[in-house]
Amino acid sequence: DYYLSCCPDTTNRYEDYHEKVSTYFNMISAPAQNFDYTRFRQLRETIITHSESSALCYDDTNSSRAGIVGVNEKLSSQKVAIVGLGGTGSYLLDYLAKTEVSEIHLYDDDTFDTHNAFRGPGAPSLEQLRLQPLKVDYWSEIYSRMHSGIIKHNIRIIKDNQSELTDKDMVFICVDSPSVRNSISAYLAENEIPFIDSGMGLECSNNSLNGLVRVTAGFHGHYNHLKEA
Repeated sequence: DYYLSCCPDTTNRYEDYHEKVSTYFNMISAPAQNFDYTRFRQLRETIITHSESSALCYDDTNSSRAGIVGVNEKLSSQKVAIVGLGGTGSYLLDYLAKTEVSEIHLYDDDTFDTHNAFRGPGAPSLEQLRLQPLKVDYWSEIYSRMHSGIIKHNIRIIKDNQSELTDKDMVFICVDSPSVRNSISAYLAENEIPFIDSGMGLECSNNSLNGLVRVTAGFHGHYNHLKEA
């Protein structure tokens, strides 16, 4: 019996569904707000949804607002690994845990100490630092609240266990030792496993900070530059 339409006058279309739904919500709810604002506010409870097919523990509403849902979905079947959970690896985890990758494998055999608190995201409590948890335990506990595919490995990747990385779609190398980096990257290149080796070094000279950010990538058809280096 009734038809409701409120298209924009100029473009005759909305930029996205968020703008459309927000417009109709505000238009329909305005009389309720005017009638009894206090009771109206009680109805505005945030609804958190979760897709069973997603590795995320709750739906990513940010991607829909940014218009990048399709791009994010390309990652849904990917298995990635982070080797080293220091200042670089922990921040990589912070970003990867907010994507649709199916599995995030963490490799590190070290403990989370006070200096790590000043190199990674977040703010650990004094009580947590006193416990000196393993890095993989500390970081997986935090980010498993958001991503269900985080898998921890309390091991150091060496020549004897590099096969751990064979089935990964992307490996992030975040270790300090040049010899370890070279060994892992050589193995990945030999087996044509895509990887990104990244890190940052800082030093103080003449009371000033200077540093270097290093990023080396290897992927299918692009490994020769590693041999030349």
